[in-house]
Amino acid sequence: MGCVGRCSYCVVKQARGELISYAPEKIREAVKHAVERGAKEIQITSQDCSAYGCERGDGFKLPELLALVTSVEGDFSVRVGMMNPCTISHILDALLEAFESEKIFKFFHVPVQSGSDKVLRDMRRGYKAADFIELVTRIRKRFADCTLCTDFIIGFPTETEEDFHASLKLLEEVKPEKVNITRFSPRPGTDAAQLKDLLDREKKRRSRIFSALERRIGFETQKALEGKELTVLITEKGTKGGVIGRDPAYRMVVLDEEVPLGASQRTRIREARGTYVRGEVVA
Repeated sequence: MGCVGRCSYCVVKQARGELISYAPEKIREAVKHAVERGAKEIQITSQDCSAYGCERGDGFKLPELLALVTSVEGDFSVRVGMMNPCTISHILDALLEAFESEKIFKFFHVPVQSGSDKVLRDMRRGYKAADFIELVTRIRKRFADCTLCTDFIIGFPTETEEDFHASLKLLEEVKPEKVNITRFSPRPGTDAAQLKDLLDREKKRRSRIFSALERRIGFETQKALEGKELTVLITEKGTKGGVIGRDPAYRMVVLDEEVPLGASQRTRIREARGTYVRGEVVA
């Protein structure tokens, strides 16, 4: 609960206050109970997962928590939620070691928000674009097959055309597998809400350009998976038949065949669809 950040556009700290980390054993017991009841996917989630334990000062942080959670007996996989660059950087070595566990999806949600150092400073994000690139480089060096998910805010009040193009350049350079794009919207009571907002049509224009590039990169990334064989954890029924699962990098895989929920199915990827891929059961 809560947050250690002080971003100029965000109301989370006003709404939820300072960081409060749940006790490790309480989390482990919740995971143990869920697994005993048949859960196959466990999600560790918060406003900033890599801030876990920062307020306690006892050295027990996210890497230690993940080691504790994955020590639970049973056949299950863990997806770790959003981790901010300014908090993940302090624990990166230990975190990457924890992610070596076969029980953890190789999925890293690290929001960058902008490719412009000036805008990042105005947002009070606490890092530079180069810091984010270094994080991504180290993550991918350790895990060649992983999913990098990031977030961008388009049209922050101080974002110039040059700043916008810095974000486009960063997107093109990093080529994240998944991107969440948000047009800036002022939140009452935040410092950013006091700034002169950009015209909606300008924010929409930039968003369209950015989204087009994101879709192209995403499709190219998915296209490269065609023909590969992956083990897929089946997690839900498809709305039009078949099933949906997740591969070890938490990519969405759709199968037309009926496979039991919770099963791990060897799958051949046959078609990229941009935000997901379609596969077929390998006998």
